Amino acid sequence: MLFTALEPRRAGGRAAKPPSGFPGCFTAKPAGGLCDEGYIANVAVAEHCRGQGVARRLLQTLMDYGRQHRLSLITLEVRPSNAPAAALYRSLGFQQVGSRKNFYQNPGEDALIFTLYLNE
Repeated sequence: MLFTALEPRRAGGRAAKPPSGFPGCFTAKPAGGLCDEGYIANVAVAEHCRGQGVARRLLQTLMDYGRQHRLSLITLEVRPSNAPAAALYRSLGFQQVGSRKNFYQNPGEDALIFTLYLNE
């Protein structure tokens, strides 16, 4: 079973947690809510499920959603040290379009910005 969320659910003012034992999840929403851009906030795959194509399937589901809802692009950030994730994003057609200085904490690190243009 894949747990996916297109918008974080709220329960008592807090974001709902995915069910325990899930292989992977993503959270994403239209950026700003009024435009045709999507933003992926998180992609997470349980450690015991990594290397089995779970993240690829999650991202493909979101990409399909974006195309069905006529989004023009989807953007996300990734740590430069997360080479497997960056390679996955590139293999799905995302392009590195920039960086954000000191974006991550614990440990501190810049972020690489990746964008997938859906209408190309």
